[in-house]
Amino acid sequence: MLRKMSQVKDDLFRVTDMEKTIEKVARAICTACDDDGDCARMEAQLGIDVIWYDKKVWCCVGEEVHAAEYYEHHNEDKNAARRAASCRVAEEIGRRMR
Repeated sequence: MLRKMSQVKDDLFRVTDMEKTIEKVARAICTACDDDGDCARMEAQLGIDVIWYDKKVWCCVGEEVHAAEYYEHHNEDKNAARRAASCRVAEEIGRRMR
């Protein structure tokens, strides 16, 4: 019986950690979509790579989670395109954590 209770506590701890992580990702996404500094911090925390091209920005985590945004869709504002792509990647990370 004691062993089972400790396993339950371990499982609850893992769930609580996961909920905190999901909450942290959600909070980071909300502020990162409007602010370059918050976006950079979110990218660092989540390990999002940013690759700049002539007409678009590509953000990714590994090969599975990625997003691209074209500058022309953001009035040629490269940082706005980066924020949008990074937030899309972060949202996908959040979805996969559920």
